[in-house]
Amino acid sequence: MSRALCAAGPSLECGSCFRIEMGSVVAVVVCDIILTLLIIISVMCFAIYQKKRSHCDSNGREKQTPTQKNMPEVTESPYQELYGVQTEVYSNLQQLGRT
Repeated sequence: MSRALCAAGPSLECGSCFRIEMGSVVAVVVCDIILTLLIIISVMCFAIYQKKRSHCDSNGREKQTPTQKNMPEVTESPYQELYGVQTEVYSNLQQLGRT
């Protein structure tokens, strides 16, 4: 019995199916892991480089962040303000309940 993997399943008689050597399977898995690690490391390096670049100006010095005094404070509320008690809304409901 050879040390091969059959694409049809682990049977003794492969017949016309494609045989894959175990060394080839191991090589593909190891190369896949190595390439995945290289991609992860390159993405991390690129992200760190971009983060450093966004914090520095063209001369390599850190950008000055605006202070709280320079920043205008936004106090506009996204909610509608309430203007006292509005009884006409509830009076319509009371009329519907009586009928």
